[in-house]
Amino acid sequence: MDRRKPILLDQNQLAKELGMSRRTINRWRKQNKLPPPLVDDRHRPFWSQAQIARWLSSDPQIRSESAQCDSM
Repeated sequence: MDRRKPILLDQNQLAKELGMSRRTINRWRKQNKLPPPLVDDRHRPFWSQAQIARWLSSDPQIRSESAQCDSM
């Protein structure tokens, strides 16, 4: 069994990973377009890198939609 800790991405890292702005991340969170984040005791959101990878592979339009959001 693999006992490594999951890699967690903060909002800046997630934005970079997805190629979108933090503003788009915030908008997508409010619209429930992103998987729900884990939240720490200071209410900062974090996403599991594995969870994001599964989410991206589940819908091929996500990346193109993110590019369209930031090019407006």
